Amino acid sequence: MEITVIAHVGGENIFCGRQVDQSALLAAHPTENPARMLPINCRHLASCRLAALAALLIISSDLAGCGAIISSDGGSTSSGAGIGAGSSAGGAGGNGSGTTTASSILVSGTITGLLGSGLWLQTNGVDVPIFGNIFSVYLSTGSPYNIVPAGQPSTPTQDCTVSNGTGTAVANVSNVAVSCVTQSFTLSGMISDLLGTGLVLQNDGNAVPLSGNAFSLPRASGSAYDIVAAQQPTNPSQTCTVTNGGPGVIGGANVIVSIACVTNTYKVSVTVNGLQNGATGLTVLDDGSDSLLVTGNGTFTFATAVASGQPYAVKVGTQPTGTSVAQYCIVPNGTGTVTNANISVTLTCRNVGQALFAASIWDLRSGNVGDIVGFTINPANGNLTSAVGSPYAADSQPFSISLDTQNQILYAINNQSNDISTFSVSPTTGVLTGLQTAPGYPTSGAGGIVPVGPGSPLGGLSVLVDPQAPHFVYAGSDQAPDGLVDSFTATAGGVLSAPTPTGAGNDPLYMTIDPTGTLLFAPELFENDIWVYGISVAGALTPVAGTPFPNTPPGGADSGPAAIAVSPTARYLYVAGLFNATVTAYAYDDSGTLTALAPPYTFGTGTGTGGMLPGDGLAIDPTGRFLYVTSPVDNTVAEYAISAQTGLLTLVGTPVATGAGPSDAKIDPSGHYLYVSNYSDGTISEYVIDPSTGELTEDRNSPFQSGFGTQSIAIE
Repeated sequence: MEITVIAHVGGENIFCGRQVDQSALLAAHPTENPARMLPINCRHLASCRLAALAALLIISSDLAGCGAIISSDGGSTSSGAGIGAGSSAGGAGGNGSGTTTASSILVSGTITGLLGSGLWLQTNGVDVPIFGNIFSVYLSTGSPYNIVPAGQPSTPTQDCTVSNGTGTAVANVSNVAVSCVTQSFTLSGMISDLLGTGLVLQNDGNAVPLSGNAFSLPRASGSAYDIVAAQQPTNPSQTCTVTNGGPGVIGGANVIVSIACVTNTYKVSVTVNGLQNGATGLTVLDDGSDSLLVTGNGTFTFATAVASGQPYAVKVGTQPTGTSVAQYCIVPNGTGTVTNANISVTLTCRNVGQALFAASIWDLRSGNVGDIVGFTINPANGNLTSAVGSPYAADSQPFSISLDTQNQILYAINNQSNDISTFSVSPTTGVLTGLQTAPGYPTSGAGGIVPVGPGSPLGGLSVLVDPQAPHFVYAGSDQAPDGLVDSFTATAGGVLSAPTPTGAGNDPLYMTIDPTGTLLFAPELFENDIWVYGISVAGALTPVAGTPFPNTPPGGADSGPAAIAVSPTARYLYVAGLFNATVTAYAYDDSGTLTALAPPYTFGTGTGTGGMLPGDGLAIDPTGRFLYVTSPVDNTVAEYAISAQTGLLTLVGTPVATGAGPSDAKIDPSGHYLYVSNYSDGTISEYVIDPSTGELTEDRNSPFQSGFGTQSIAIE
């Protein structure tokens, strides 16, 4: 770049050259004061010399001290008293020469809005030098002029237009005006494969409005841009990548950005618990095809990832084998839709029930009034086979039974003799061995016989082993006009202490204990309410504040609360009304306070019984997802799904037929089989539970003969 010092006027240095700018001046003359530098742009040094003279006229009204014109390219110098009086000759280098005379006309003007560099003005093919935001050219008197942009500025790109730029040089012209406007371009983009919602694009931190899958922003040349995905889309979860989005500066053309979205994929894993050591052959399927071999407890991950927004369906492919006790494994919540995270489901393996026992209060085969029947359970299909020596004699009219599975003791409360018989249990054979049978351990209630007349004592009604503390045993009995709940302590061998009675309503036909082992619930059949007791560390019972809690349906009719079941996974309690064929759902808190969740659910045809036998059966599966209730009038069992979030019930399918007079329902420990005792025909029905829907299918070999008046069931 050629840079020539043209003149020094009052401390102002005037520079001339090709494409002169401030940075070039500073590089060439590092000792100069930047504030006192005036660049002049032209394409020929000869033109610059003329421009310098014009600049002197414009920037200084006092030309007497202009001094010599100095040429850096070897030219000569000349001096004069003022413009038009002297001359300058071009030096060596072929830049030509010119003479400024009194007949030369100065054509000059100003430039506004100039931001870019490279503006080039000409008049009739001759360069017009530009210095800062002014320009000038000397023309011969009478010559025409037509000042036009021969080159527009860039960085930023601008359009400069000329006003008053044409005419004839007859007198000095100073009103030529060049106006520059920065050009505007579009910053636009297209989004491909966008499936989710919520994508947020930003440009330099400002939200970019989208129109469908595109955007378009007007942007001036020279403005910065930086398109980024500030928030990625969800439902399905995607990752959108920006290409050609910057950071950058708008130049002299439109900028087109590309955004490509890809749906994210996530892994599905299975956490296994409860599987016995040595188990083999357990497989899990996802969506019916991706197979996973499970070799023990722990976490296993499927090889194939699943795209966000797509379903997953994890279920057991083959059940485990090779264990000492048969197991049944399920994935309780194995279906859903992948969102924006890896999926983890739980596979739980439980032992299949080995033995089933039932109290038959009218069976005479043992030589007594009532007995206990025992069965072994076929782990392959749940079918029952009578145990050797079954039935087993208890005392008079065994009404309810409960198992201590830790110490292998069965407790049976006898209604007429109002005592508790005890047996040792062989879980593999279903054989019972009497320990203390007749007489049994006495309760505090008065003896009775079923059926009884009005006001007669009903005797022993229910017995319950605390699942969390099997050394505590509780018995519900009648002592007209009200009932009692006795507390016992038990040894590992099934020896009971003397009872400690606690008052109850009329009458505790069933009882249950919550999973924490701190609350006992006892519905009172003839009082339409529920008694709740706190359990101390010593096993003692104390009625909680607010007891009893009402179980009266709308209209005030008798409900006859009988069967009761507590969720194993949440604080929900369910009570079946024997007299009106309803189920009432409750929530409870740490103190045992009950709150009804909804109006009672009517099951079956809604027809209840007028007495206590046969009773209702109520059971919840081990996962807490399904509830089953029997109707002794309709001879059916109804299936409900339990909402984990609200505890509310939803009917599943239609009620399934049972035997005559179903009175109790129990699910084996694995959650695979449901058994229903049929009081009136002395049988036990078996059903297979669908692990996904909870629907029941009766086994083709069901029912199995038990004993007349089969009432209560317990499963080992």
